Amino acid sequence: MLIGGIAACNVLVTGGAGFIGSHVVDRLVEMGNDVTVFDNLSSGRMEFIEHHLDNPKFTLIDGDLLKTSDIDAACKDIDLVFHIAANPDALYPEPVNLERAEMDFRLRLDPFSLHIGQVSITDQEKVLHLDGTLDAGAGGWALALNGEMDAISPERVVALWPQRIKPRTRNWIVENLHSASVHDIRLAYRTGMDVRQTVFLEFEFDEAEVTYARELPGLHGGAGHAPRHRRRNGRALRARPDAQGAARPPRGGATRVRVQPARDGAAVTPSRLFRMTRAPAGRPRTGRGAGARP
Repeated sequence: MLIGGIAACNVLVTGGAGFIGSHVVDRLVEMGNDVTVFDNLSSGRMEFIEHHLDNPKFTLIDGDLLKTSDIDAACKDIDLVFHIAANPDALYPEPVNLERAEMDFRLRLDPFSLHIGQVSITDQEKVLHLDGTLDAGAGGWALALNGEMDAISPERVVALWPQRIKPRTRNWIVENLHSASVHDIRLAYRTGMDVRQTVFLEFEFDEAEVTYARELPGLHGGAGHAPRHRRRNGRALRARPDAQGAARPPRGGATRVRVQPARDGAAVTPSRLFRMTRAPAGRPRTGRGAGARP
């Protein structure tokens, strides 16, 4: 890790006992700065910073960011603040345990530029790799983040998904995605300055058991490829799944269903899928972008 573009001064690091914050503290102390860490250790670890406790240029304040008096006292005579603190209690009722995490990044302060060479997070023997950049310019902030993961189970997605973030989407997954194998996951996020906020997510799946819509029988043995591309206003730029599975109505045999990208490139929503696969009695279920055969 590199931190450049800063002269020795008095630095305050909120959340300095956390995984990322402690790495910043290590480098700031190494550069000869007087470093004050402000952390209540609710999620940080003393073991990350205990090697600095005997250093006269290091100070640890056990404080709460929600208390103005604590913040005012910590900021006295401070020249620069690294605000890296977060409150995981607002997202997770219990701590989230990960097997392993590694990070390699370079940080410059004037002008501010954070280059994440690699973040590797191992969870349940599956590895998430991230890289990206965060830059500040005259037009504001610019963030670019890329990631990929070999596989993850829907149950683990729900466990790591805070209930306060997109609760309706999370609840839909809990209620309707009964099982699946999700793998070969790729993601990207862009925002800031001249770039509109854009999210891309792509993955492969199989062995899916899904209640796709109340109007349709459940899908069994679903498999396919799902790209998703969204802009800041939430409109789907690309949502063109290529999937297949078997629909099993309460009576009669299973029906093989294949959902392919629609010719007009529009998103395949539950209502659209229903229209594409519905047909008058006695006629086969066929339609643009989707088809089924016994």
